[in-house]
Amino acid sequence: MVKKREVKRGHVISTVYLPSKNYVNFDIKRGKHPLREIFESSLAGSGYDVKILPKGQNLIENILFTFKTLLSSDLIIASQGVPIIVTSIVKAIFRKKQIFVHTWKVPDVKGNNQSVYDVFLRFLIRRSEIVIVNSKKQEKQIVKDYPKKKVLFLRYTVNSAYWNKKNESDSEFSNDISKRNYILTAGGNDRKEKLCMKVADELGYTYLRTTNNVRQYEKLKPLFSENKNHLLMKCLNDREMVKIYHNAKAVLLLTDTNTNPAGLTTMLEAMSCGALVICYDELANDYLMNKVDGIVIKDEQEKLIVTIVEKMNSTEVSRMKRNAIITARRIASAEEVAKVLNREIEKVDLYKDAR
Repeated sequence: MVKKREVKRGHVISTVYLPSKNYVNFDIKRGKHPLREIFESSLAGSGYDVKILPKGQNLIENILFTFKTLLSSDLIIASQGVPIIVTSIVKAIFRKKQIFVHTWKVPDVKGNNQSVYDVFLRFLIRRSEIVIVNSKKQEKQIVKDYPKKKVLFLRYTVNSAYWNKKNESDSEFSNDISKRNYILTAGGNDRKEKLCMKVADELGYTYLRTTNNVRQYEKLKPLFSENKNHLLMKCLNDREMVKIYHNAKAVLLLTDTNTNPAGLTTMLEAMSCGALVICYDELANDYLMNKVDGIVIKDEQEKLIVTIVEKMNSTEVSRMKRNAIITARRIASAEEVAKVLNREIEKVDLYKDAR
């Protein structure tokens, strides 16, 4: 085991993480990037070096930045996107480089669109010390496909304290929405839009869909043009999103989790706000408990959502919302997740390259 005092002698552990596109348009600071916060909490002051790809760089600049960073590292923690590809090249050339892989996607899973990226990811997973995942389903997939590989489940984190603080600043859009009863779905793709609309229609609610992905917004526009009672909004800032989470009758996350834990960030943000989250069991696993801090259903139970919501009384809903805030604060703590990661890092023999 490598002690922290030994690591302080100059070993460099680097993680290079692409800034999410979702972080580009926000006009107030949501807090540190979740993964960055974990690494900084875990590694700062221990002689480790944490690198995040700067925003605004083009692809070539990202590749050069990543390559330069990784060459100087004793242990590389590689996350999705450019870092996976560049780290694979570094590992192929410098075989003794030690790698942790953090991935949302699992290659070779049925339903995945196979790409060149999967070739690099597969190569790196097979040669890594540990594979880090944020979903119990992805953990099972890795264990099945790579039975000899050590897998570390780390809960995803958000800045729970920020999302819990309802912002009172006025917004024309938020004021308009606050007059409606709406069910919210936010975030990326892999959402079952038509099913969400159907649930909202049966409850007599508006279906509000928010996204910060312009391409996705354009793709969804025709569907919402056909359904005038429902709303599609893009590029909202955090100030608006906090209010929207707080005022939602429910946050409905009917997502396809086969290829990645779609909806995980939205789920934790919504729980932090005290919203009533309704999601599939595969997304909720180890994050949210049915009828304790939200509603959990199985994939074939979508027809029961309307009945479940209609039967809930205000006391029961208030209890689940309070519990959601407490749960999010407890499980989404970067400091607690960092402790787990740090223990795994300390087990890595950073000196074996020199022997």
